Amino acid sequence: MPSKAVYEKLEAKGVLLHKNPYNRYDSLETAEDLEALYTTLIQFQDSSGNHPVITTNFVTANPDFIKIKDSGFASYSYEPFTETYKSYPGTESSWKMVQEGMANNFIKPQFHGREHLNVKHWLMLLEEPDTDVLNAFNEKVFCMDIQGKENDRSNLMASFDFKNTEEQKYVVESLKDGLQLFESIFGYRSSSMIAPCNVWDDSAEKVAKDYEVKYIQSLRGRFVPQMSAGYKREYPAMGEKNQFGQYYFIRNAYFEPSTNKSYDWVGNCIKKIDAAFFWNKPAIISTHRLNFIGAIEPENRKRNLEMFSVLLRKIQKKWPEAEFISTDALGELYEKQK
Repeated sequence: MPSKAVYEKLEAKGVLLHKNPYNRYDSLETAEDLEALYTTLIQFQDSSGNHPVITTNFVTANPDFIKIKDSGFASYSYEPFTETYKSYPGTESSWKMVQEGMANNFIKPQFHGREHLNVKHWLMLLEEPDTDVLNAFNEKVFCMDIQGKENDRSNLMASFDFKNTEEQKYVVESLKDGLQLFESIFGYRSSSMIAPCNVWDDSAEKVAKDYEVKYIQSLRGRFVPQMSAGYKREYPAMGEKNQFGQYYFIRNAYFEPSTNKSYDWVGNCIKKIDAAFFWNKPAIISTHRLNFIGAIEPENRKRNLEMFSVLLRKIQKKWPEAEFISTDALGELYEKQK
């Protein structure tokens, strides 16, 4: 969401946004957002002297709304996220802050896709045109729920999703493009990947393998597209290897306070970590950008960073020997032990 003003403008037009917390709180990360996050992380160190490090899963591009509109919605164009940073107030210095976070080991960027958007499905709705989707497009917004549409793909954010062979080929090519763009921007190949919305099939893993992705991040239970017949659920285990020799790392604890303010995120996250350690498994905490963004609602960032500090403090008190590591570092540990 570009701004609170845009959110209110779309709501006034009847575009249903309020049920999705990503629309209410999420926005492009500002330099202020990143600085506030780093200020929190620097307060903590594990027994090896490491600050908490967040595996920041980046999509490498965003839609180029002007070029798409100029094409009459017939073709898709994108811009690297580093260019998008230049277009919004407060994000002009975000790339510099990302680099600073990498240098200080507060964040470790990994690959999340070329864009967090199902391009083929989105263009189809724009060409129809779907009034809500078009109104959102005109405000440079594409994140929205579209339940009730004739094709059952209600989530526009699932960029690796497909319902026919042509769309599957598009996903494969966009993955190749996105992985190359990741290397061009960050200067290294991503060791891991996580599919947007946890929707992907084996062809995505094969492409990732070709680009030296060794680890697949996942929530519990992946959704495998079955062309026009919905999805098949699969449940890879922590540390399991797929047919391409890639390890699955499953998120098993959660800190998502912006999605439900009445839930005890700290207490329940501690319980999940405890369960993981009981079974001699790593604790992989799932969290998303919206929890640390203050551009739309400044109190959202303030409240959640305070809660995050409480969580980190409790972790260190209960498990003083716990180590903070990124996904790629976890993968390297697994490989040494196998």
